[in-house]
This record gives sequence, C-alpha cells and structure tokens, in this order.
Amino acid sequence: MRFCVERPGWHDHDGRWIYVNGDHVHGAIQPVRYIGPSVRSVRSGTLAQWTEGVWRLATPATLFLIGVSLMGPLLQRLNLPNGITAHVFGPSSCGKTTAARFGMSVWLWQLGQTNWDSTRLGLAATLAGYNGACLLLDELSQFASGDLRAVMYMLAGGVGRGRANRDGSAQQRDHWSLTCLSTGEVGGLEFAGGEAHGGQTVRWWDLVVRPGELTRSAAEAASMLEFSRAQHGTAGDAWVARLAGLADGEWEQLREVANEWSARLRSSLTESSGEETRLADLFGVCAAALSYAGTFGILRQGEPEVAAAIEWGWERLMEGRRGRSSVEERYAQVLLTIVDSNPRRAPDEDHYLDANQVVGVRDGHLLYTSTRLLSQAPELKAVGLGGGAFLKWAEAKGAVTSRNRLRVGGTQRRWTLLDLRRLHE
Repeated sequence: MRFCVERPGWHDHDGRWIYVNGDHVHGAIQPVRYIGPSVRSVRSGTLAQWTEGVWRLATPATLFLIGVSLMGPLLQRLNLPNGITAHVFGPSSCGKTTAARFGMSVWLWQLGQTNWDSTRLGLAATLAGYNGACLLLDELSQFASGDLRAVMYMLAGGVGRGRANRDGSAQQRDHWSLTCLSTGEVGGLEFAGGEAHGGQTVRWWDLVVRPGELTRSAAEAASMLEFSRAQHGTAGDAWVARLAGLADGEWEQLREVANEWSARLRSSLTESSGEETRLADLFGVCAAALSYAGTFGILRQGEPEVAAAIEWGWERLMEGRRGRSSVEERYAQVLLTIVDSNPRRAPDEDHYLDANQVVGVRDGHLLYTSTRLLSQAPELKAVGLGGGAFLKWAEAKGAVTSRNRLRVGGTQRRWTLLDLRRLHE
C-alpha cells in the first residue's frame, strides 16, 4: 500500500524517519507519494555547479546565510526551537535581497513569491509549505509593524491558528519546523516595538550589515543573482538525502559537533546570560550544518571558512544585543550607512541636481541636509523618528555646526550642516 503525504519535511513512516522534499522522497523503503504543493519540486542546474559557484562567490556573511538555510532540516530531528529567523537589515541597495536569495538557492529560486506583504493566515500556509527547510521573507517594511510581534510568536510556535469548517468541525492546522531568512531596512525587534522577551530574542536574530559584507561589488552582486536564478534546489535535495541516511548514533555525533562549536562561542563571552548560552547552542548547529555539508561534498568550504562565517554572524548579533541604542543613535547609524554605502544619495554639490533620493549634499566630513530631505528617506522613516527631532538631538550632541539659509547645489533653503565625524562618536 502506498503511503501518501501532503506536507513536506520529516515524517515517521513505520518507525523510520523519511524526508519529503517535493517529488523527491528520501529514506523510504516502501513507496511514498507526495500530494502537496509543487513548489519544493522545482530544481535547476547541478550540484557540482552550485558547489563551485558558492565556493567562488560566498563571503563570510553570505556563507552564514547558507548555514541558516541548511539548518532547517535539523531543527525537528535535534528537538530545537521552531521558526529561527536570521534578519539582515541595512540601507537599500546594499545587497540584502541578493544575499538572501543566494542563501535560499540551497532550496529554490524565489522571485516575488514570498515576502512580508502577507496576512497572518496566508503566511501560516506558506510556512507549512517550507516545513523542514528554509523560507525567504523579503522587505519587512511591507508588513504591518503592529502584527509582527504576534507573527514572531506564531513562527516560534510552529502551528497556525485554528479554523473551522462550515459545519463547525475543526480544520487541520498548518504545522512547520523551519528556518527563515528575512530582510529589511531596520531591525525586526525595533520594527515590532515594545519589549522583546527571551524566547523571541533567541529565535529572532537581527544582523545589521555593513557596506561590502554581502557583495563586494556591483558586478559580483549581479553574478550572485544570476547564479541563484540558474542554480537552486540541488544542494537542499542532496543535503536531506544524506541526512535521511544517518543512523541515530550519527545524529548524536552531529549534535556533538554542534556542541563543540557552541563551546567556542560561549568561551568568547565575558558575561553570559541564559539567552546567550542558548544562542551559542543554535549558532553551533548552524556551524555543524556548514561543516557536515562540507563533509558530504555539498560545500567546498572548510573549517576556516565556516569559522569566519559563524564569527561574522555572532559578532553582528552580539553587537546588537550589547549595544541596544536609543532611537536617535539608530537613526544616526542608518544615516551614516546611507552616506557611506551609497554616495549617489549624498553627492557633492556639482552632482546634487542630478541625484535621486538624496539625504544631503556632502562636503568631506560635512553633510548639508534638511528636515525635508531626511524625512523623505524610507530607511530613516522606518526608524520611527522624525528628521526634525533627529537634528535637535544631533545639535545637542554637538554634531550640528550651523543652520543657515544658503544656496547649496543650486538650491536655496535653510540647510543644517552636520559633522559626520561627531555622529560616529
């Protein structure tokens, strides 16, 4: 008799763990038929081409995202928390979406298929379709900030809301155990507002990115995007095929490798809380995923590259946790990132009239700006502070050198002159 399943991921079939990855079923002895959504059945390219492309293109940051993607099938088997989300955030045009799609190439190519522009009910159905894998959720700003906290709980709970049929009987709930890659221009915990609880901060990783960390050049970003479009799905299928073949003792060995990596991270903590110990344990699993993928021949990266990737993610996460900043400081950091990473948005006086979405006119370490220019930048709006309030804070900090009505870049207005060096302090 053929065993039918409508949900991808791990299943206990006659006392044996099998993994359903779309139309590919791994670890089954008896025939198994998948009757669920077909999205997980789409693959392109070859494993060898994917492995070579990742070896050529990955930075420590993007290799970390691949590690998060590979973690998805490990959560259920290692009895780990659901819905672990790596949220990379920073200014527009710094390569966040390109890097996230690169990480998602383990499983599939996503272009406009999944983003935060979704209802909670629709998101639950999407999460169930990626059970046992990884899901990309792009552009956090498209989601209603007031609902994000509830969605964080939903992600962690691994189960959707209960619904009733017309006759009053209960419908089957959506279930999932997976990781997520998320992108946005502000941190998710900031965007959600309110005080974050321990379970949320363990499962939601806000990782601020700096210029050049995700992609080293525009040409490399284009190559990475084209690679993800052409090469996807083969690595994830090879990964779960190998995992499905592991005996119970081999899963314990994988756990031990994760514990070894976790111990390295815990040793770097001068003062650790229970939350940070749990985070170290989860990062250890990410490292073990990358390490085992290398052992299985899915990745060419060895221990030095894995260590650099985990170190990048850990430093970015700890930086945010230890340096919880005021809204004004976060605003200043976003502004400095825009100015440093995208000169076209802070051009010199000669190019001001030809530029779009500018935040000011730059003259060395000085920035001529105004409340209106700052208020038009979507990244700065998302911080939740007005441009005028920020300039008052900057003036109190000593970062405003003058406020005068001047003609700069051919435009007559009241300009505020910011000293960017003082904002860095």
